[in-house]
Amino acid sequence: MDADAAVDEVSVIAPATQAFVDAGFNKTAGNAFVMETGDLQRLEINILLARSGATAGLRATTVAGVGQVNTLPELTFALNRPGLMIDVAAEIGLDQTIHYRTRIPDLESAVVLKAHAWHGRRMAKDLADLNSLLEIRQEHGLSPWALDSSPLKGHRLDTARILQPLADSLTKIHTGFQVPGDINRPRLAALIEEHIASVP
Repeated sequence: MDADAAVDEVSVIAPATQAFVDAGFNKTAGNAFVMETGDLQRLEINILLARSGATAGLRATTVAGVGQVNTLPELTFALNRPGLMIDVAAEIGLDQTIHYRTRIPDLESAVVLKAHAWHGRRMAKDLADLNSLLEIRQEHGLSPWALDSSPLKGHRLDTARILQPLADSLTKIHTGFQVPGDINRPRLAALIEEHIASVP
């Protein structure tokens, strides 16, 4: 099981690193923390830092006293939005549950982040997540959403430029990338066409 913790200030990383270590996680890299639980389950948390600029994708930066930390420009889009606050009760072992409150991206931000993640690494799990997020959009149309409004700009425009070719590929026999077997490829392509504005 893995999760990403997004921050927008370098000054937050060192205290967060210490908090993870104090909680029993082992630091395996500048931004990766791992805990092996009693039931042989592996928990991993990655700290990601938002960055400004037009260069897309993961880039590493050195944080004093911590090491290499991955940065993403798309995180600025998500962190500048209100997000959703959720209360979590997570079972991490036999008779061991942790309770916490956290902020997660709103639906549109999650699609932006996941589209860029899929574009950067072409992993099937990212495609599965995109499929789930667009199904949520289809079911809950009142969620704040501007990815279907022209003209798109900034990260929304970049997202559309990722998802439109994806929709085209999903309608072909051979995609050139792995698609989870439980995804209805024509339906996912149709969801993209319906909820993402066309761009030149």
